[in-house]
Amino acid sequence: QSLCLGRHGQCSRSSPLPAPLLAMGTGAGARTRDSIEVASDSAQPRSCLFPCLPGVPGVAARAATSVAAGSGCYAAGSSTNGSLTVLAECHQALLAEIAGYLADTPRDITALASQSSRTVASQLLFAMRQLWRAMYAGRWPAFADSLVYQGVEDWRALYKDTLMGRCECMLEVFDREKKLGFSMSAMPARVQYDARVQGYVARYLSASALPPETIPYSEGHRLRFCPTSARERLQPGRGGAAGGDCGQGLAGPGGAAVATPYPYQVLEGVEDLQVGQGVELQWRMQLGSPFGWWYGQLDELHRDPRGKLATATITFRHFPASSRLHRLEVCFGDSELRPCEFGGFTGWRF
Repeated sequence: QSLCLGRHGQCSRSSPLPAPLLAMGTGAGARTRDSIEVASDSAQPRSCLFPCLPGVPGVAARAATSVAAGSGCYAAGSSTNGSLTVLAECHQALLAEIAGYLADTPRDITALASQSSRTVASQLLFAMRQLWRAMYAGRWPAFADSLVYQGVEDWRALYKDTLMGRCECMLEVFDREKKLGFSMSAMPARVQYDARVQGYVARYLSASALPPETIPYSEGHRLRFCPTSARERLQPGRGGAAGGDCGQGLAGPGGAAVATPYPYQVLEGVEDLQVGQGVELQWRMQLGSPFGWWYGQLDELHRDPRGKLATATITFRHFPASSRLHRLEVCFGDSELRPCEFGGFTGWRF
């Protein structure tokens, strides 16, 4: 049995299943914003520009005007301090904040750039990457978590590819197929967004042929990327085929592929574990299948002073005390694959 125990952290899902040190964002909720049309500098007096932004709260508009007025940076020939052009030229960070508030859909971003004056539009270019990234993360948070880790840059192209079903990421799915036997677990799968079904299509990694699962978009909380506590050691997706492909060639350094994709690796180490915390047991039934992650409570921990191994006792409290699956003792810490008394093989994640 190889054991990969993990310190349990916050989970963004609405269901009870936790996730270890989960860094996955829940995504920004949809905000109702008024549409705007920003006139060119010559269309109206500069002093009227901020009051004519109904999508910006009055406080924000007044603050932006105040900042622009106090900057000492004025457009040539202008006697008015509160200018959107001044803000664009001298306070790009604040301009980006306003743009982020106004742009909630791809159409908003396009309109904001096309309907602004040339000066404002040119200054908005630096903010576009962040706007597209925030919009992507708001719609597909688990995908975004994976792609940020890959270091991708072109979020506009990724948004289009994902919407068209051309982006596939290696993620972990809670409660596979909503079967009782997979409760309180997360299983690795290749996941795509499919606009035709208004949801996700998950193709589970397995030694056996399995049909894909269609997951409604409203159940996106069932998806997560490899938690931060294990990423640097398992290197998810850094080997191209192991991690994801959005038409961007997400290969590792130099295009080299990893020999063992991360769902098949044993996570080593016994550090930072404390009795009483939630952990995830790395377990698989067949040698040819990847590890899934099964949540339990760390009841006992005995470290071997002579090496890097430890013995842990875990209880799975979602199983009744009379079940043979309620309690398990495992040896872990190295990269060895060891048989489990439940059957199959185990590992450890924190």
